[in-house]
Amino acid sequence: MNKRFLVVAHAGDAPLPAWWLAAADQRDWDLAVVSSADPRRHAALGDSAIVLHRPGPKWPAVAALLGETLSAWTAYEYVWIADGALESSVEDVNRLFAIVGSLALPLAQPSFSADSAGVQALSVHNDAFSLRYASTVEPSAAMFSAALLQRALPLLADSDDDSLLGQRLPSLLDDAARGCVIVDRVVVRRPGRASPHSRLSGLSTAGYDLDGRLHPLADASAAAFVDRLAAGWSALDAARREPLVAAHRAALAPGRRPAAPAARIVATTLSPADDARQRQAVASWLAAGFVPVAFNTADEIRTLRPLYPQLDFVATETAPRLDELSQWFSAQGLPQGGWLHAGLELDAGGGPAVAAAIGEAAGGLAYLRHEGSLQALFWDTAALATVGTLQASPAVGAPLWGEHALLLPLAAGLPVRPAAIALRSPAAAGAPAAAPAEALALFERIAQGAAWRPAQDRRLGDLLLYLLPRRATAAAAERQALDEALGRLLSLWFDDLLARNPDGAASAAAPAPAHVAAPATVPEISVVMPTFNRADILARCLQHLAQQTLGCERFEVIVVDDGSSDHTQAVLDAAPAGLRLTRLRQPNLGPAAARNRGLQVARGHWVLFLNDDALLVPEALQIHLDEHARRGPNDAVLGYFPMHPDFTPPTRPVGWCMEHTTLVFDYPNMQPGHPHGSLHFYTCNISLARELVLAVGGFDEGFVRMGAEDIEIGVRLERQGCRVFFRPDCVGHHAHRLDAIGLARMFEFRGRGGVYLHACQTHLRPHYAPMPVSRIAEFAAQHQRLQPLLSGLQQALARADALPYVADGPSIDLREDPTERLDFYNLWRWSEERLVDFIEALTRHVERHTAEASRENAPSLQKAAAQLFPALLFVKWYYDTVGVVSSAQLPDYLRRAATELHWPA
Repeated sequence: MNKRFLVVAHAGDAPLPAWWLAAADQRDWDLAVVSSADPRRHAALGDSAIVLHRPGPKWPAVAALLGETLSAWTAYEYVWIADGALESSVEDVNRLFAIVGSLALPLAQPSFSADSAGVQALSVHNDAFSLRYASTVEPSAAMFSAALLQRALPLLADSDDDSLLGQRLPSLLDDAARGCVIVDRVVVRRPGRASPHSRLSGLSTAGYDLDGRLHPLADASAAAFVDRLAAGWSALDAARREPLVAAHRAALAPGRRPAAPAARIVATTLSPADDARQRQAVASWLAAGFVPVAFNTADEIRTLRPLYPQLDFVATETAPRLDELSQWFSAQGLPQGGWLHAGLELDAGGGPAVAAAIGEAAGGLAYLRHEGSLQALFWDTAALATVGTLQASPAVGAPLWGEHALLLPLAAGLPVRPAAIALRSPAAAGAPAAAPAEALALFERIAQGAAWRPAQDRRLGDLLLYLLPRRATAAAAERQALDEALGRLLSLWFDDLLARNPDGAASAAAPAPAHVAAPATVPEISVVMPTFNRADILARCLQHLAQQTLGCERFEVIVVDDGSSDHTQAVLDAAPAGLRLTRLRQPNLGPAAARNRGLQVARGHWVLFLNDDALLVPEALQIHLDEHARRGPNDAVLGYFPMHPDFTPPTRPVGWCMEHTTLVFDYPNMQPGHPHGSLHFYTCNISLARELVLAVGGFDEGFVRMGAEDIEIGVRLERQGCRVFFRPDCVGHHAHRLDAIGLARMFEFRGRGGVYLHACQTHLRPHYAPMPVSRIAEFAAQHQRLQPLLSGLQQALARADALPYVADGPSIDLREDPTERLDFYNLWRWSEERLVDFIEALTRHVERHTAEASRENAPSLQKAAAQLFPALLFVKWYYDTVGVVSSAQLPDYLRRAATELHWPA
């Protein structure tokens, strides 16, 4: 077993197909067979494979084996974990490994023939592409880099559902949008009966056509990309192709897509019982042209899948809440969503009525109730994301879940309208009766302390106000009777509130939550701010925004939570009362997507893109508006983003270098009043006309992490005549700890993002354009060997930075970037020997200065900064190179650079 690649084939009772029996010398890969049956069934393999007996479910068995043999299989570059029943050939698997290995892809799969059983339609071979980037993977044929497979072992060990595993594996990738690939040049078949309907669990986010041209889903040609996808899936029947293509059309980039047809995907939660009425309801949805997606637990799905082979399932831990359903629709790129009760049967005209109801939900919700039971609900995904209180609402089917789903958005000011849908058979009254205490809790969340208004029945209000104080002091026997009366009364109150407020007028009937802006004039400037797991700093940022000298009625703040797992939502709930705050939430899609979400709901003529760790001085927003009044309509105003002394103090050498050099930003070289270009479009504190950003299509969401996404849109804006003007007095302090390790991490992200930038903007020529593809693996291996030396340099910098310094030394100008003289731009050209010598020399230099400074009574801060600056500069450019080399786009980009791209001299 001494080859570069390994195949782990999982086999059951049946013998392996004949192609697995090929001689080992024909294969570029070693073979290990994991058999859940008697391994002697695979004796025909002889010495060409290792056969191991591991009974039990597939993924826990495979994960246990891999965990036990870690030292053996991690020596391979790639591991393909394949269903033993797959039909392929040695040549095709050799080709698959060659393609994936040459592109350094961490996660990949071959495509499947259209007659394959149990695979999602997304994985079916597409004639128009050689490979496609995808948001999900087919676990029955998943190929892993050895590094990713180590990270995936806990997921494999805990998996018993391929659909859920296929959605979870891409979340392990550093670059989810460009890390998971379907290789259409290789086709395999999974025997069995093909599913008659599409399983919609993901999208193709980009693809290389047969001529090697990249077509992304998120750019101006996205509609043509979807047309190409549709043509390439010619082997798919209409029932599988049309919903899949419709989902891609619905996911076209914001501001760039044509008007999309009404969404045809609806959610439900099925009863695991074999319910004939439920089957009739599902059949009526399919007949009306809808694609149901069932949200059920993994145990329920195992029971339901044989009963509903035409449906797609999403595994959940418990019954989902409304906000979780909406987040799933958002992750699929669907602007609107819907839910149908599993027992609701549509009549012949129900399809158009449901489609119309989905359209009526724009900006809010539409619903259908029957005898107090919620039958159907449709929503605007972006609007619903603003109702943060839904996160504490009950799950689908729980007591009062329908009341929560309707009344909380209504109280937040969203339009909530009844929908006219004809039913062949309404669902039976659904949720169990709510306990009075639960009804009271909902009542208190919506309207406790509110003055009664004409939008509510005055008699109901008076009765509630009379009974509530009596309940608080009543004896146990009397309280039971009062609770029953209150339960009935509150049910009437909820119904009355919905009936009297069909268009969202309840925003005047109940107090809006603190995070919802009160009705006011249109703001002059909208602050759009993505945030991710920075709750404490975000709280300070919001406080600084609330203290602006610009009146709160003149600006709004839109915070887009990019899938945070900390207490960000609690911070937003407790935001300063004066702020006109809109909060949105999305899965972790990156800052580019988050800014686009905020941009969609922004109302100001000007938009300020702000970091969540920027603490603005009180006059900052006024300065932005004043400067725009002096500039042209296409000009941007850039504020200053200096290090905050509480986090990266400029009284220490590293902080001094961050502040006074071009190590991170080019502020020292920028002149107020002079126009600057795209390289200075820093989204930490920059404002411009909202329509100008929309006109160039917003941010490119192919950037799924921080790094160069602001420069890329700056390039497009510069083509439209946009100029950047710097105002150094418009300060937003950078509340972020940045040392040598943080600098390395920042530029690794920037290097990776820079490759995508140059792949998009092919007229720009990067310094690594002449890099041979073979250098990628060489540099990556060399980087691993250099880890001890790099760690030693970073520790030496930390020790030097910790000494006390006095800022009274001679003035030193370090603005000149000596990169060209030191050839830091081309570190990828350096031999390992040269890098070793240079890192050791830098470390000795820093340690020598530290020893000298520690013996001085008042060591000079400026002198220390000058001594440490070359080492910091090396860290910056070295890790920028690490980011470049680790980019999944780099191999294809270098090939294009060598054969297709022609730059001006």
